[in-house]
Amino acid sequence: MYLTELQLDTLREIINVGVGYAAGSLNELVGTPISLRVPEVEVLPLEEARPRVTAFGWDRVASVQLTFSGPINGNVALVFPYENAVKLVSLLTGDEGSNSDVDGIRAATLEETGNIILNGVVGSISNMLQGQISFSIPYYSEQGGLPARFAKLGIAADVQVILARARFGVAQHEIEGEIFLFFEMGALQSMVAALDRFVESPT
Repeated sequence: MYLTELQLDTLREIINVGVGYAAGSLNELVGTPISLRVPEVEVLPLEEARPRVTAFGWDRVASVQLTFSGPINGNVALVFPYENAVKLVSLLTGDEGSNSDVDGIRAATLEETGNIILNGVVGSISNMLQGQISFSIPYYSEQGGLPARFAKLGIAADVQVILARARFGVAQHEIEGEIFLFFEMGALQSMVAALDRFVESPT
């Protein structure tokens, strides 16, 4: 299922509203000015998304993943190349190094950061759908290759993937990650219908 340019623009706008709220929450949490935006959004079937993500060339990734349910059900993940994740945590916390204490700080910081951002994104979508969304506990992982959710899905799975490039601005440094949303086809169709209603509604 492919979205029109107007639908993609509207989806990007809604996601940016969510990450804007998330950036405000992160500012309060860490006391560091943070900008967060999503300039690019794509919607692809799973079989097209996999090679696109593989082309990123990430040998190792750090990711925060959670599931959500409500008007639509799905999975969402915030994924960084491992080096970007280490740099982001260093900027947010001021901690550097690779000992076990720092590793624990990195995992906890990324898990909380990812949870805030992913809740913001999905919450913004749920507001558009005018429904209540429930979230699972976030799960942080570090692994080689693709995010775990990609690896577990069968090739024939009727899954659509939203790829949203996230750009963090922290202390004059820019760090890139990706937000992946996984929907069954029926859930994506419901979201697209809501996008059309959102566009057509009077301002």
